[in-house]
Amino acid sequence: MRSWILSFSLGVLAGGFIPVLPPFRVTLLLWLPLLLSGWWCWLSLASAFCLGLWWLLCQAIIHHEHLLPAHLEQVDMWITGTVSGLPQAAGGSARFMFRANSLCIGDDRSSCSNVTPNTPRRFLLNDYGDNPYRSGEHLALQVRLKRPHGFANPGGFDYERWLFQAGISATGYVRETEWLEQLPLSVFARFNGMRQHQQAWLDSLPLSSGGFIKALIIGDRFGITDRQWQLLTAIGTNHLMVISGLHIGLVTWLAYRLLEWLLRRCPRCSLVYPASKSAVLGAIAVSLCYSALAGFSLPVQRALVMVCCLMSGLLLVRQTWPLNNLCLALLAVLLLDPLAPQSAGFWLSFTAVGLLLTLPKPAATYGQSRLLLRTQYVLFLGLAPLMLILFRQVSLLAPLVNLVAIPFIGLLVVPLCLLALVTAWFAPVLAEYLIVLPDALLAAFESTLFALTSSVPAWRVAFPALPAWLLALLAGVIAIHLMRPRPGTWLALALAATLAHGYRGQRPAPGSFQLDILDVGQGLAVTIATRHHLLLYDTGPAYSPRFNAGEGIIVPFLAAVNLGVPDLVIISHGDNDHAGGLSALRQSWPGVTYMAGENRALAQGQSQSCRAGQAWQWDGVHFRILSPDETGREGNDASCVLQVSAGNFTALLPGDIEAKTELALVRRYRESLAASILLAPHHGSKTSSTPVFIRFTDPQHVIFSSGYLNRFNHPDPAVVARYHRHGSTLHHSALSGHLRVLVNPESGPGDVLSYRETRPRFWSGRP
Repeated sequence: MRSWILSFSLGVLAGGFIPVLPPFRVTLLLWLPLLLSGWWCWLSLASAFCLGLWWLLCQAIIHHEHLLPAHLEQVDMWITGTVSGLPQAAGGSARFMFRANSLCIGDDRSSCSNVTPNTPRRFLLNDYGDNPYRSGEHLALQVRLKRPHGFANPGGFDYERWLFQAGISATGYVRETEWLEQLPLSVFARFNGMRQHQQAWLDSLPLSSGGFIKALIIGDRFGITDRQWQLLTAIGTNHLMVISGLHIGLVTWLAYRLLEWLLRRCPRCSLVYPASKSAVLGAIAVSLCYSALAGFSLPVQRALVMVCCLMSGLLLVRQTWPLNNLCLALLAVLLLDPLAPQSAGFWLSFTAVGLLLTLPKPAATYGQSRLLLRTQYVLFLGLAPLMLILFRQVSLLAPLVNLVAIPFIGLLVVPLCLLALVTAWFAPVLAEYLIVLPDALLAAFESTLFALTSSVPAWRVAFPALPAWLLALLAGVIAIHLMRPRPGTWLALALAATLAHGYRGQRPAPGSFQLDILDVGQGLAVTIATRHHLLLYDTGPAYSPRFNAGEGIIVPFLAAVNLGVPDLVIISHGDNDHAGGLSALRQSWPGVTYMAGENRALAQGQSQSCRAGQAWQWDGVHFRILSPDETGREGNDASCVLQVSAGNFTALLPGDIEAKTELALVRRYRESLAASILLAPHHGSKTSSTPVFIRFTDPQHVIFSSGYLNRFNHPDPAVVARYHRHGSTLHHSALSGHLRVLVNPESGPGDVLSYRETRPRFWSGRP
């Protein structure tokens, strides 16, 4: 049975690497091994593999049928349905899930039709007004939607995969809201209403660690700042601040022990039903309530299934092998969510539980304290390879910190938070006093983590460091099998650390340069790498106080490809779409030199002025500033225009210059303005890319850096047609994702590599 489940799981896992979904009729061919083998197919590992692959493809095809059709993007429509989940409100705006039961196109609401099995039904919406939303409300909304879309960069968060796993058909924003007659609330809506009530209660209290408390009680991570999350990730304790398998397991264990202790002191209760079985049922009920309080998110569902499967042996009063229970949990999770292997939590939770099952039971030779140390040792070595693969970093302090933090958070802070939560329903004043203690404990915990991260940095590796991963995995396997430190284990760890530390991202040869255009939406961020130097041109936009392209896209990209910290950062001008990430990057890179073409960008900190005539050379590659001139300008025409040359081949980065500056450049430089690669001025705006500019730049490749379905309609269709007529090859970052091109002084630019084309996945929202 275990072999069959593992084969089924491998089939589900293999399906995640399929770039394009086949037609449903083709997937039925996977049933052939099952039909040809008859009854004995259940003993066939090949049949189990095919069945797992078919199950994932079937679920993925069903979800693809629910995606918003491409022709309905950015079209006004009315949808009627209910608010689901926990709405998030901040800064005068709201974000919430909406489940539709009818929709109609345009303003004629009399022709609305009910949602059919193949129409979009679940949306992630933003409302930029002051409308308050509550879970379970019945609403009619006028919305503009688009298919699921996210940034596509190496090292970046795969937002499209997250949307696909959550079953979201489209994202968009609300233009008008009408409250309809309230419908009877479902059980889930009632639980979400209770969660929202607790959310409002916590927001009303002056808590210094309110974000952590909301995450631990109701599974609301919105209050945890990016700085706090980066701190938790760097020290290896981020799993402690979300309702995960660890918390559900600890709460279930505490409930089981407490109920068993109480029931054994009530003989009459034990006569009605055995105390051990009653305690198991009660503990499962407590875990169900805690999971409902967390909103039954996919990670919580996975943890709940694992807990129920692992406790089934106690309920059945049978001696079961823990590995069998783990395999049963694996099967249940994959049947519930076949896309679960695409999330990091799936691998970490199952690997951690598997490692814990290998530990020996406490005996005379192994005391409790020694067992705790051994547990952290095995978990660290076993999970380190996964942490390096999934997050490209692992904290060297994680074993020691978790040794204290896990019981501190799971056995002290979480019970205190839940006690305050229960008390709030009948004694809110007393609950306000009770919540002060876990708030103070979490504040002290955060301060301690800050002190630790400043003293011991995390061990980081680059994304392509496959040899380091393999050796780290080998070290973990050796450690798990030996169960104690041996010379072979430390040798494997030393080799893995040496390779990971010594690995550097691929650099171009002397005289060549590599151009990376990042997908930052409606904005611009470009890195130019030579053999030993790196330049960053623009920092992308700041989308909100919580997210900017500097911290959210550029820093993870440079860490993933291991290009290091830039030697120079050039800000073309001060608009948000070009300089929005600058403030965050200044904090991360305080010693880097900054240049800017406009006073607004210069005002953000110490920077050098970018003026025409400045030039330098790195590793045989020539850099030259073409504009602005000494008189200086403001706005788009103040953009710092950069020309990069490798032999006779050049790349031109003009920022947001418009027709006036384009003409000035043509008059001043004429034939020397020719560019093999041109970043379209002003994202392809109709106020730029004049015919005379295109004729003198004579670009071989033109790259448009703009947002998907942006409100400015960039690039303008007339500009696109103009470049097409000239014979240039066009690339669009919103459709292609991250773009990379290597310019060689002998052969010129090579192929422009698109991240979406080189790493296609079926969950992409592209039509």
